[in-house]
Amino acid sequence: VFIEGGEQDGELVYVAFDWEHPPILELDPPLYLEMNQGLTLEATYDNWTDETLEFGFLSTDEMMILFGYYYLGESPSAIPLTFQEGWNLVGLPFEYENTSVESIFPQAEAGTLYQFDDTYTNATDLEIGNGYWLYFAEGASTVLSGIPVETSVVELTEGWNLISGISSTVSVSDIYDPQNIFVPGTVYGFNGTYFSSEILSPGKGYWINANQNGSILLSANNTQNRIEQSHYSDNLNSISFGKMSLYFGTENSDVNTLGYSLPPTPPAGGNDIRFSGDTKLCTTDECVIEVMNDGEPLTLECEINDGESWEIIDRNERVTPCSDILVFGVNDILESLVLRKSTPHQTPTEFALYSAHPNPFNPVTTIRV
Repeated sequence: VFIEGGEQDGELVYVAFDWEHPPILELDPPLYLEMNQGLTLEATYDNWTDETLEFGFLSTDEMMILFGYYYLGESPSAIPLTFQEGWNLVGLPFEYENTSVESIFPQAEAGTLYQFDDTYTNATDLEIGNGYWLYFAEGASTVLSGIPVETSVVELTEGWNLISGISSTVSVSDIYDPQNIFVPGTVYGFNGTYFSSEILSPGKGYWINANQNGSILLSANNTQNRIEQSHYSDNLNSISFGKMSLYFGTENSDVNTLGYSLPPTPPAGGNDIRFSGDTKLCTTDECVIEVMNDGEPLTLECEINDGESWEIIDRNERVTPCSDILVFGVNDILESLVLRKSTPHQTPTEFALYSAHPNPFNPVTTIRV
């Protein structure tokens, strides 16, 4: 920091953050500065701070003159975040000294931060690389800033893991996976419902499935051991709920069913649909759709291949053809539906009437049509 010389002689007597705290540097005797004489000071910070550093000068008329400066050290980054009403998946995008949920996300409901380790458990602080469930009573937005996290080594256990990214957006294909433990197609975000994601956005949490214990490296510029993306077959039928799609109508035994697996259901109050067995793929002619919603009617959109016919049966055994947009659960509690392949009814193309022959053993006549 360079301080320009004053219009009169003066003395530097201390350096402090503010009037209320003891000086971090006190000069005794004071450093005498002649008129127009400048001063260069160097301050080193291990972490970013937005506190004001003040220099106290004693002028010739015994009056204190203050000069305020901001030492930012490494320039902080900033990202805007929005949260929907209800449950959100969140993560820690920057380095902070205070990582309590109250400090990072003050708009959230107290006591609603949950982490995952085979089961959901309550948490109070966030860690870089981990993902969390967090509840907001109403929609909110904020801007987070801090020391950027350029890379992150994330430890995974076999099965589902709740993780978060770094300070910049990372493409799933750029995840460094030297042990090939990542199951392609199993990165999920949450925005009212689960959705398959091809990126990890800063400040958000994501589910990822691993086929064994190990670690992955998150970096915005990785070019080695890139993850192969999974693409679902265009030949499959689908049912969509929000951004979540379920697939059915295949008898291909070679399909990678693990790539269609789904993470644990959201906490109570969340929305979700899935086939029984925590999957989004039905490989038989009849499957159970498990439903989790917030009490609102369930709107589904069906896309069926030409020449196929499927139907949905609710708990009251009402049968509805799976076609276009359907609404279920109006004035009803909905926990499951049955998806079933149906056989189209055939319409006769011609009729024939055969001769009638009396039966000699009884008075009944048989007519063949």
